[in-house]
Amino acid sequence: LRLKAFAVEKTWLKAIVDGQNARSYNLKPEERLELEGTTNFNLMIGNATGLKIYLDERPVKTFGSSGQVVSLKIP
Repeated sequence: LRLKAFAVEKTWLKAIVDGQNARSYNLKPEERLELEGTTNFNLMIGNATGLKIYLDERPVKTFGSSGQVVSLKIP
């Protein structure tokens, strides 16, 4: 599985890939992040509208408003 995140607003992201150790990222607009895994991604996003996320080139919907912290489990 390949997850791509594109920052459209300033945000932070905490990612757990395949149940491994969590990693944190601070992203500014136009920065990109790519993660690879085999089973799943658990994400905590510091700004619900701050990222556009794609899993294997397909868009992933994020729900919430600007500045809202959201959690996602993909897939």
